[in-house]
Amino acid sequence: MDHAARIWADAAAQRDHKPLPEDGSNALAGIHRRLALPEARLVVASKATVPAGFTISSPHDGYLEIYYVAVAPNFWGQGVARELLADVDRHAQNAGVQELRLWVIAENSRATDLYQANGYRDSGQELADETTGRIELLLSKTMG
Repeated sequence: MDHAARIWADAAAQRDHKPLPEDGSNALAGIHRRLALPEARLVVASKATVPAGFTISSPHDGYLEIYYVAVAPNFWGQGVARELLADVDRHAQNAGVQELRLWVIAENSRATDLYQANGYRDSGQELADETTGRIELLLSKTMG
């Protein structure tokens, strides 16, 4: 979990053009909260034994929700996120889940483009994040 927290903290700082944090402690609470959900699944991807990215997902009422897809900034553009999303797809298929959902910050075009290239579509639902006030879009993917 510490690796995941550090990856998330660094990626969010880079995305938001803020200084890199000293550690990932500010991200641990959110990760712990999501991992406490029933059947939550954490997958960490590594490159040359270095943690490069992670996902956290959990089933909900007939669909699988992805809470985190994060890649350490020094691994951006190397296919780590695509590999992680493919792993989530395999997991959903093995579990018999037909729909995947995730929320993405509307202004995060890098992430939105990645998700759309991997079969996710805008559901038309949006919300303002309670903490940041940023608009988030709900994307979904139907498994074939």
